[in-house]
Amino acid sequence: MPALAVGRIAAGSCVSEAQLELLLGLGRDPGTDEGGFANLAALHRSLDEAVAAAYGWPKSVAQDPEQIVSRLTALNREIVEGGRTYDPFAGAAADRAGELRAGTS
Repeated sequence: MPALAVGRIAAGSCVSEAQLELLLGLGRDPGTDEGGFANLAALHRSLDEAVAAAYGWPKSVAQDPEQIVSRLTALNREIVEGGRTYDPFAGAAADRAGELRAGTS
C-alpha cells in the first residue's frame, strides 16, 4: 500500500486490483484514505449545478440525487408522451443565428 500513499503508483510498484479500483473508482487513496480527486469532485459539483441551471432548476437540485432522478424521469416521460418537444440544439442554433445576425462570430 505505500505505493499509493500519495495517490500515485510508482514505477515498479505492485498493487492489487482492489487497490486500483479503490483509488480510481472511489477517488480515495488506500494509503492515506484521503480523497485523491477532491478537485475532480468539485468539478463534478460545478457541472451538476450548471446542468441544473440549464434546466431552470434550483442549484440545490444538483446535490440531491433523488430530485435529479425524479425530475429527469418526469421530463423524459413528458417528451415520450408528446407533451414536450425534444430539440436539444434549438437554443444553440438560435444563439448562433443571433451571433451571425449581429456579426459577432
